Amino acid sequence: MPEKLDKSSRIPLPQQLKAILRKRIETGHYKPGERIDAVRKLAEEFTVSSLTVQKACKLLERKIALSLCLRAVCLFRKTSLSVQPEP
Repeated sequence: MPEKLDKSSRIPLPQQLKAILRKRIETGHYKPGERIDAVRKLAEEFTVSSLTVQKACKLLERKIALSLCLRAVCLFRKTSLSVQPEP
C-alpha cells in the first residue's frame, strides 16, 4: 500500500512526511550512508512543495542523524540505527 499524506489532517504535512521517511529508514528502505530520494522527487511523490520535504528532513535530522546536502538531497548518515521512540 503506497504511503500517503492526509492533507485534511490537523497534523502538519512535514510531520506526516517525517513519519513516513522515518518508517522507511527503520524498515531498511534507506541504508546508512545512502542518499534518500531527492527533495524534488519526494515532493512529486507526495504532491507537496519542496519546502515541505525540506522541513520534514529537518525534523528528522534532529532525531536520527539525517543531513541535508546543498544539492537538495537528504543523506541518512548514521552507521547504525538508534532511533529514539516518538513521544
